[in-house]
Amino acid sequence: MRKILFAALAATTIGSALAAELPVTSQAEIEGLLTTLGSSDCQFYRNGSWHNGGEAESHLRMKYEALRRRGSLHSTEEFIEGAATKSSLSGEPYAVKCSNDPPQPSAAWLGAKLKVLRAPPAGRKS
Repeated sequence: MRKILFAALAATTIGSALAAELPVTSQAEIEGLLTTLGSSDCQFYRNGSWHNGGEAESHLRMKYEALRRRGSLHSTEEFIEGAATKSSLSGEPYAVKCSNDPPQPSAAWLGAKLKVLRAPPAGRKS
């Protein structure tokens, strides 16, 4: 009986470790998105008020780390959908406003930045 329990515990532990692993590519993309937002002059709308890029980066980084600790992330798209689209508390959508452009949903802004990150370098075909 002990051998069965040990094997089940080992399998659960190994399975949890594997499930919690976010691909390195996704980690780099998410870091790139957070850094891009944090260093931008854009404003980030959250729960009724506008925040600068650094505050937005800090807030989304906190949510990102919480999801990583729980093993709830498997892709960059899951990060955008699960952490960067709306408030976990109020359910209110996030928005991003840059320069004189109208505000847009944060998912659209981050999705556009993700496409840029994934694009092959200029002059090189994929």
